[in-house]
Order: sequence, then structure tokens, then C-alpha cells
Amino acid sequence: MKKYFMFLPALLISAGIFAADRIKIVTSIVPLYNITAAIAGDKADIMSMVPPGSSPHTFSPKPSQLKAMADADLFIQVGLGMEFWADKIVKASDNKKLQILTITDGIKLLAGDFDEPVDKSGRRAGNPHVWLDPVITKGFSGRICDALSKLDPLNAAYYKANYKKFGAELDELDRYFSAETKKFTLKEVISFHPAWVYFEARYGLKEAGVIEAVPGREPTPRDLGIIISKIKEYGIRTIFAEPQLPRKAADVIAKEAGVNVLIIDPNGAADGDYIGFMKKNFEIIKEAMK
Repeated sequence: MKKYFMFLPALLISAGIFAADRIKIVTSIVPLYNITAAIAGDKADIMSMVPPGSSPHTFSPKPSQLKAMADADLFIQVGLGMEFWADKIVKASDNKKLQILTITDGIKLLAGDFDEPVDKSGRRAGNPHVWLDPVITKGFSGRICDALSKLDPLNAAYYKANYKKFGAELDELDRYFSAETKKFTLKEVISFHPAWVYFEARYGLKEAGVIEAVPGREPTPRDLGIIISKIKEYGIRTIFAEPQLPRKAADVIAKEAGVNVLIIDPNGAADGDYIGFMKKNFEIIKEAMK
């Protein structure tokens, strides 16, 4: 039932999507929806603000989605400026009971993909794409489990059992990725934007270049030239694009450098699960790097 919230968020919100007797959770993006669903099981209603097929970097919430935030018990977000719309919609919801969990709190961050200062001191954000590292994901999933258990103590044992099972699956995924990446003949990656830096750092890969350092900011001719030179330097055969963002620049580079373009999706799918979407992406990466 929960996955249908993802396909028709505005319609279901306007109809009153949440049941009266269950925890009501809003996540900012689909991967957090998938992860939370693995822990919450059938004890909570969950929806994602950013629908499948949309980029969190360019998303703009609909006024109708305000009701979901107004009714929610818990809002789970990435932070670090990814949900640039969140403060406004949380304030507008006037939801005094709403608890907010920011998954990047307390995590050692890598370099960011946002140029904009995030506070008056000029501090720059770190990279927000922590969910693409299953080891980091296991850590913040424990915090999600704790939040659910506090909101719904009668089902705390259920959430903890689900987290234990999910954590074991993440451990197995990490072992599989570690073993397979050691077999890669190529270690250098050209990605569309810096979404995969935590994954790369975990498994010994190197980001040789990105097409859009900031999503929506097209590369200059000089940028394109640098990427093409890196492709030739490292013998890269494939560059990675994303389904949510225009791939025109990737196609231009691929044609000029004589390489392929493959699509990997950092943002998950409504009808999938976290383990499944990570494995699907990895099989595409593995094909390009072996």
C-alpha cells in the first residue's frame, strides 16, 4: 500500500493519506523512504516529498503537499542544503508535534557539491549523498529505528528486529561490493554530478571528473575539455549519467571521446527497496569497470 503514495503524492495528500492510528512519516527523498520502510514495515504510513523521477536538487514542493507535513509525526531529511525547500514548508505546516531527523548529523562528510554558503558565516556544505554508502546507511538507519521506537514504544521490538535484519542485509551488501570492486580493472569514474563520492571512497574508486559540479549548472567548454582529457588519461570507457538530469552534456563528451554513456540512479525507485536499487546500480557500474 505504501508505495502508491509515491506514484500519486498530490492526489493522496489531498485525500488525507495517513491512517489515524499509525505513525505518520514524511521523507524528503525516495531512498530514505525505502530505508525507512525496511524498518517501519507495516506499522507506519510513509511518503516521500520528492517523487520518483525527480531530482532532489531541482524539486519544488506543491502546495497540496503541505497537508502531509502538517499531519506527520516525523520528517526525515538528508540535510546539508539538499532540501532547500524544507525549512519553508515545515514552517508553513505549523506542525508543533513534528520531529525532524537529519541523517547527515554526526557523519564525517566529504567535499560538497554545492557552492552556496549555508549559513551567515559562509560555511560550505559537505556532500549530502551519504545514503549511497551502505556502511553509513547502516549507521543512520539505527537512528531512524530509535526515532520510530520513541514515537511508538509499543512496537519498539518490531522496529529493532526489522533494523537488525536490514543491518545484516547491508553488511552482506558491503561485503559483496568490497569483493567485486577489488576485481575492477578500472578505478577512475566520470559521473554526472558528485553523487557517488561516499561509495567511491568506501570501495577504492576515484572520481576523475564530474560533468556538472553543481546540478543544473552546465559545464563550460573548458570543463568539457578537462573531462575528455581525463577520459583519455585513464583509459575510461564509460561515463555515467542520471535519469533525473538532462544528459546532453554527457552525450557530447561521449561522442567526442568515443566512449559509452550508462545510466545509474542515485535516487531510488518507488516500487523498489534500498538493497535492490543499490545492486541494480552496482551491476551497471561493474559492467563498465571490469
